[in-house]
Amino acid sequence: NLKFCLESKIWKKADVPREFQDLIDGGFKRKIQPAARDGVESKISRVIFFAVHGQNGVHSGFLKFHLVGSTLILLKMISRYVECAAQLKGVGSDVLNKLILLLQLFNSRSCGLVLGAAAIQTAGLKNINVTHLALASQSLGLVISQIPVVRDALTSHLPRQHRVLLDNFNAVKGDYERHQQEIFNKLVHIIQQLAEGAMKNLVESPWAQGREQPKIKVEKGIKLLMKQTASMHNKLSSLIDEKQRDQIFRAIANVYTNTTKEYLSRLFDKGNSNVRKKVSAQVQHILSRLRSLAGLGRNACDTLEVFLEPM
Repeated sequence: NLKFCLESKIWKKADVPREFQDLIDGGFKRKIQPAARDGVESKISRVIFFAVHGQNGVHSGFLKFHLVGSTLILLKMISRYVECAAQLKGVGSDVLNKLILLLQLFNSRSCGLVLGAAAIQTAGLKNINVTHLALASQSLGLVISQIPVVRDALTSHLPRQHRVLLDNFNAVKGDYERHQQEIFNKLVHIIQQLAEGAMKNLVESPWAQGREQPKIKVEKGIKLLMKQTASMHNKLSSLIDEKQRDQIFRAIANVYTNTTKEYLSRLFDKGNSNVRKKVSAQVQHILSRLRSLAGLGRNACDTLEVFLEPM
């Protein structure tokens, strides 16, 4: 069953057979075809594309989703529910209720496995990392994009008096959107924890405590912090939508602004010329690395420029 598949699957990118793209392209209104037909192997992709249309129906681009194996299983199960509703219209409302429960199960269990880190035990993962979080977000994003499509596919298979039940999809979609936002918040929190640790080490270092003269260079801890931040940016750039990545990194830029001010303002204001230059070197490195990341731009964390001193 889906719960078992979620818990036993290793959360890594899955290959996507062509029939799943056909399923999305057909709006769940065509029966999913077997993996191979007439002795010809199905074409394999690394992503699923979903065509986006504006309110006027004009095509406005594509969303691209990297998925895990359990999400493909979910898509196949959704397809079978829609097919069942089409063939057995007398039980269409029962099928709809079962489908709602299926979507709720996928959402709640994937939340526990990734955000709740249960996959460390169930799937043998060493930890929950940025890639796992990004892939979970992508799976949620695909379902969010398909809920209106599935709703439309089911509409004609329900008695008119039961179509009010379709409104249950709205609540499910909201749950998925909140779950996805929690993943984005988790990614920001990861950087926040790293930044706070690096800043705490700075203010507790001998030069900051006045026990030795500071050497005007960027500390290893700050270099590592910015390397970790760039690594997250690179991983998210390869896995999630650019707009979502930029949303996350705007929040991360705010974290850097607030954390740097919280830890370094007093040190900078009360320090001598060498201490101020030392602090300035750290902030300059942070700004230059952040501003080099796609989507942030040259004005990111501009209020931190008050820490910059001529060398």
